[in-house]
Amino acid sequence: DGQTLYAGDYHNHVIKSVEMCPTKCNAECSPGYYETSITSCSPDLYPTCDAISEGVTCPAGAFDVAGTADTVSFFAGSESEVAGYVDAPGTSAKFNIPIGMARTPDGLSLLVADASSSTIRYIDIASRAVTTLAGSGTAGYVTDASGTNAKFYLPFEIAVSPDGLNAYVADYYNNRVRSCYTD
Repeated sequence: DGQTLYAGDYHNHVIKSVEMCPTKCNAECSPGYYETSITSCSPDLYPTCDAISEGVTCPAGAFDVAGTADTVSFFAGSESEVAGYVDAPGTSAKFNIPIGMARTPDGLSLLVADASSSTIRYIDIASRAVTTLAGSGTAGYVTDASGTNAKFYLPFEIAVSPDGLNAYVADYYNNRVRSCYTD
């Protein structure tokens, strides 16, 4: 949606989402001001948002969401922040150092390099369902394997091809860049 940032919190073994443009900002205020209450506007210290009928459109560029209530939340991975390897919806899933992430070009899913589980995980953004795309949960190296028959040894970073059909993985301890199909 262009308004949500997804971040791997690798020390806590979770994926968090950050709402970059809360729906309250500048809904009724003049340019250069932001809403502080129903009847009051204050000078705008942060970039503005413009209200539209279906929600809020955020401006281009970086801005600070610190201090904005309810903008950071658990998206996937155990809220108890316990490491593991479990495919499940949302906070029922478990990760073990989710360090690299890439969003697919269609914006519908995230691919996660789950380093210490030695897997590539797939997250459907709408349902928050987490499944394993490649890797078995055991570190190693296998040439030309796919799905859960593939093995990685600390997959660290991930990128998705522009057509969304391939993922490229920096397989750290195997000293390789590996590719896998995303379907």
